[in-house]
Amino acid sequence: MGSGKKNKRGGAPKAKGRLQNALLKDQDAVARRAREKAVLAAKAEQQKNKEGGVDLARAKKQRKVQRQRERDIEAAKAKELEDAAALGLQDSESESEDEQPASKKQKKEDKTIPKPPVVKKRRGPVPYALGQRILLVGEGNFSFAHSLLIQSPPIVTPQLLIATAFDSQATAEEKYPDLMVHVKAIRDAGAKVIFGVDATNLHKNKELMEHKGLWDRVVFNFPHVGQGITDQDRNVRANQTLILNFFRSVGPLLRVGTSSATNPHLAKSKAAKKGKAPVKGKRSRADSDDDDEPAPADEEDVGSDDEELPVNLALVPPPPTTSGTVLITLRTVSPYSLWCLTHLGTRGSLLAPSILPRPLPKTAQPNYLVVRSFEFDPAEWEGYEHRRTVGFKEGVSSEKNDDLTLTARERGEKRREEKEAKERSEREERQGGELVRKGGKALMRTYEFELVPAKDEDDLYD
Repeated sequence: MGSGKKNKRGGAPKAKGRLQNALLKDQDAVARRAREKAVLAAKAEQQKNKEGGVDLARAKKQRKVQRQRERDIEAAKAKELEDAAALGLQDSESESEDEQPASKKQKKEDKTIPKPPVVKKRRGPVPYALGQRILLVGEGNFSFAHSLLIQSPPIVTPQLLIATAFDSQATAEEKYPDLMVHVKAIRDAGAKVIFGVDATNLHKNKELMEHKGLWDRVVFNFPHVGQGITDQDRNVRANQTLILNFFRSVGPLLRVGTSSATNPHLAKSKAAKKGKAPVKGKRSRADSDDDDEPAPADEEDVGSDDEELPVNLALVPPPPTTSGTVLITLRTVSPYSLWCLTHLGTRGSLLAPSILPRPLPKTAQPNYLVVRSFEFDPAEWEGYEHRRTVGFKEGVSSEKNDDLTLTARERGEKRREEKEAKERSEREERQGGELVRKGGKALMRTYEFELVPAKDEDDLYD
């Protein structure tokens, strides 16, 4: 023990302070041991609970598997019962069907027959028929000729079809890579293909002249000189010359027979000579070439309504043989509309002297009647793919010496025109046959012409 003296500040004795500190340390040690013991106890409890939880989850999973197994067994038993019931019901229905009337059975069977596909109605008529002798001139890759034979049965008689092209076979193969595919299909079907035939000099081909006066249809789709003439006036005149020469060349080949068109001027003139008044209120096919016209009696018109037939068919004689006609398909937009196709046909004898180059042909320019005109939709001709006269490069390639013959402004304008033509061609190729109308107007039309006999030409313009 100490002396018990107080410290200088008057506090408790030093011995008493040391005792108090020792007591505080002992209390802290006891509290620390208590806390450690509590932590150990908590960990032990947590471990125990964890082990118990694993056992609980395992037991829960086992119970779930057991319940699923029981449900599967019950479902299998229920299915067996349903199958047995369905089998018994089917047997009873088969027995009852044997007792039903035949009409009810047929009605049930008809419900299972699939409906035939809906056939899209054509916009225009089909101006061709089986048994007609048909000549195609100015073909490109011969895909149109192939489209006439691709169906089963074909639209035309293969043995009576001749398809011709202006180019030689070597030139045509260079222009159109798919040429021989169509040519082979046409020849395999029994039709003929001839190269090197000039549509303005058909009389020079002996094979065509063997059937002189026997052709029912002569077809010229999208005629064009294909010379790349940039001047529009000279381009129009060159193509008008082509059309006039074709009309003069094709005349002798056409079949002569009963007219399938009624010309109002000719009918009026003949009626006046006979002292009869012309029939009023009857619209002629030649009155308008802008509307679709009905087909002649011997032609197939897909999608047309059934016409009224005479009561006694036995007394009606067979229809007479009609005259052969010329079919020309052309775009209705500029510059093709500037060709004045119908005027070249109906007034060729008057227009030829001012259009054809000198010297004029010795043979007279014939006149034609417009039998009808109708919209042409390429999509309606299966397999048909239009090709330009100069092949794939029209509108893309440029003429030689443009840098010398054209000014900078003219070269710029030409490049823009070529670019627009290329874009338009690509757009039409992507859209296929859908791009055939603009603003409700057909972009392509087929005009059918019939030759006016020489004896009636004087009455045509009276």
